Amino acid sequence: MLKLYIYGKQWLYKLTRLEEGQGLIEYGLIVVLIAIVVIAILNAIGVTLQGSYNEISTQLDSAGYP
Repeated sequence: MLKLYIYGKQWLYKLTRLEEGQGLIEYGLIVVLIAIVVIAILNAIGVTLQGSYNEISTQLDSAGYP
Protein backbone atom coordinates (compact mmCIF):
# COMPACT_ATOMS: atom_id res chain seq x y z
CA MET A 1 0.00 0.00 0.00
CA LEU A 2 2.88 2.33 0.78
CA LYS A 3 4.40 1.70 -2.66
CA LEU A 4 1.14 2.68 -4.31
CA TYR A 5 1.02 5.89 -2.25
CA ILE A 6 4.63 6.76 -3.15
CA TYR A 7 4.03 5.97 -6.83
CA GLY A 8 0.89 8.14 -6.86
CA LYS A 9 2.66 10.98 -5.13
CA GLN A 10 5.59 10.84 -7.59
CA TRP A 11 3.18 10.68 -10.54
CA LEU A 12 1.27 13.75 -9.34
CA TYR A 13 4.53 15.61 -8.76
CA LYS A 14 5.73 14.83 -12.29
CA LEU A 15 2.34 15.78 -13.71
CA THR A 16 2.44 19.20 -12.07
CA ARG A 17 6.01 19.84 -13.25
CA LEU A 18 5.47 19.08 -16.92
CA GLU A 19 5.73 22.12 -19.17
CA GLU A 20 3.86 20.46 -22.02
CA GLY A 21 0.60 21.31 -20.31
CA GLN A 22 1.45 25.00 -20.49
CA GLY A 23 1.58 24.87 -24.30
CA LEU A 24 -1.69 22.98 -24.37
CA ILE A 25 -3.36 25.67 -22.25
CA GLU A 26 -2.03 28.39 -24.53
CA TYR A 27 -3.44 26.63 -27.58
CA GLY A 28 -6.72 26.20 -25.76
CA LEU A 29 -6.88 29.92 -25.02
CA ILE A 30 -6.17 30.73 -28.66
CA VAL A 31 -8.98 28.41 -29.75
CA VAL A 32 -11.37 30.06 -27.27
CA LEU A 33 -10.47 33.54 -28.53
CA ILE A 34 -10.95 32.47 -32.15
CA ALA A 35 -14.32 30.94 -31.25
CA ILE A 36 -15.43 34.19 -29.59
CA VAL A 37 -14.44 36.21 -32.68
CA VAL A 38 -16.23 33.77 -35.01
CA ILE A 39 -19.39 33.89 -32.87
CA ALA A 40 -19.34 37.70 -32.89
CA ILE A 41 -18.90 37.80 -36.68
CA LEU A 42 -21.65 35.24 -37.27
CA ASN A 43 -23.93 37.16 -34.94
CA ALA A 44 -23.36 40.39 -36.90
CA ILE A 45 -23.85 38.61 -40.24
CA GLY A 46 -27.00 36.96 -38.90
CA VAL A 47 -28.60 40.31 -38.10
CA THR A 48 -27.78 41.58 -41.60
CA LEU A 49 -29.11 38.43 -43.25
CA GLN A 50 -32.29 38.58 -41.18
CA GLY A 51 -32.93 42.13 -42.38
CA SER A 52 -32.37 41.09 -45.99
CA TYR A 53 -34.64 38.06 -45.57
CA ASN A 54 -37.41 40.21 -44.07
CA GLU A 55 -37.12 42.71 -46.93
CA ILE A 56 -37.35 39.97 -49.57
CA SER A 57 -40.26 38.36 -47.74
CA THR A 58 -42.12 41.67 -47.59
CA GLN A 59 -41.59 42.28 -51.30
CA LEU A 60 -42.80 38.79 -52.19
CA ASP A 61 -45.90 39.24 -50.01
CA SER A 62 -46.71 42.58 -51.67
CA ALA A 63 -46.26 40.98 -55.11
CA GLY A 64 -48.88 38.36 -54.30
CA TYR A 65 -46.70 35.30 -53.79
CA PRO A 66 -47.93 32.97 -51.02
